[in-house]
Amino acid sequence: MSKNGLEEPSGSQPTPKETTPLITKGGENGNGGGKNGGLSVGQTSMLIAGEMAGSGVLALPRALVRTGWIGVPIIILMCLVAAFSGKRLGDCWTILEERNPQLRSRKRNPYAIIADQTLGKTWSVVVSMAIIVTLFGASVVYLLMAAQIIEQLLLTLIPTLTICTWSWSEP
Repeated sequence: MSKNGLEEPSGSQPTPKETTPLITKGGENGNGGGKNGGLSVGQTSMLIAGEMAGSGVLALPRALVRTGWIGVPIIILMCLVAAFSGKRLGDCWTILEERNPQLRSRKRNPYAIIADQTLGKTWSVVVSMAIIVTLFGASVVYLLMAAQIIEQLLLTLIPTLTICTWSWSEP
């Protein structure tokens, strides 16, 4: 029995089906260009490609150099674990949508909703805080990477311009 009593009676359970598609089919309605204001297939593809080329992929060569050949199976294992977790979370969301039709509209915090429905409000807050810390940490990493890239670019263009030069301000 779940925390909020959303369990169905025992017996054969139907296979969950997706009610809120990840990729909508065509249409130019709404803000996103997709059906119901969601993202179109092209927009979604570009978003996924951009995220895949993020800091994780940029760190892969260095990770492989440091771990050697044992790093290859570790990376493959982590990919499988991530795929398994994503599939399970998707199934949980689909089940919650079937049991609670109010969840079929767009939600901004599905992980917290899953935690709330299965484990209660306390774990919903814990999940939300974990997501906030993760997003903040990733933002800091991207900001530091951007600062290093800008510094290298400026040093290439103006070799006499150092951090001491442009950060020094006279009263």
